[in-house]
Amino acid sequence: MLPAPSDGMQVFVFARPSMYEEKGEFQLTVMELLSTDQGGLWKL
Repeated sequence: MLPAPSDGMQVFVFARPSMYEEKGEFQLTVMELLSTDQGGLWKL
């Protein structure tokens, strides 16, 4: 398991977008988070 993301950490995020039209809010539900520092680029 990867450590929690920190400020400045580069990651790839696979997410599902959703929109709350009444409030005009946009949300991403993260499905997978890959760190570029730990071979994440090679998993793509």
